[in-house]
Amino acid sequence: MAAGMSARETLRALVHPVRLRVAMVVAAGGRVTTSTIAAALTDVPQATVYRHVAAMIAAGVLDVVDETPVRGGVLRTLSLSRAAQQGTGADSDTLEALFSVFTATMAQAVTTTLQTGQPPPPGFGFRAEVLWLNDDDVADFSRDLRALLDRYGQRNGREARLHDLFFALAPAAAAVDAALCADSGNDATTDDERDEDAT
Repeated sequence: MAAGMSARETLRALVHPVRLRVAMVVAAGGRVTTSTIAAALTDVPQATVYRHVAAMIAAGVLDVVDETPVRGGVLRTLSLSRAAQQGTGADSDTLEALFSVFTATMAQAVTTTLQTGQPPPPGFGFRAEVLWLNDDDVADFSRDLRALLDRYGQRNGREARLHDLFFALAPAAAAVDAALCADSGNDATTDDERDEDAT
C-alpha cells in the first residue's frame, strides 16, 4: 500500500470503469507493462490509460515491480498490490460505488459479446443461483472458490483464451429467508382458504 494510504483510499481509487479494466488486465497477466495495458484497452486513449495507471500507482492499487529505460523514458512493469487483491477495509459507501462500476463493466462485457452478431462462444452465460450457507460454509465456500480461481487464473503455458468472470455473494432478503425457514406446520391456512378469503 502506498505510504499514508488507507485500505479504503486504495480501493476508492478503483471507482472508475477504466481503472477497473486496468486492474483486470493486470490481474490476468500477473505482471504487465504499461504499454501492454494501453494495447489491451483499444477504446481508451493512451494518454488516458497512462494517467489512470499513474493514479492507481499513487493510490497503492498497482505496484511497480520493474522499470526499464526505453528511448529516453521508462517502461514500467506492474502488478496488483496485496491491498487491491484482498479487497478488504472498504466502507459501505466505497463498496456501493465499486459495485456500480462492477455492474457497468459486467454489462459492457456481456453486451459486447452479444452484439458481435455471432453465436455466443462455448461457456458464455449468466445466471443467478441460491445457496444455503452458514458462517462456516461461507468461509469454506470462499476458500474453495479461491482455489478454483487460482487454478484457472493464469495461463501457465496452456492454450487458452481469456474470459471475464463476474460474481457477487450476498445474503438473500430477510423476508425470503424467513419465509423459507419458517416451519410450514405452523401455518394451517391452506391455499383454498386464502382463495376464499380473497373473494
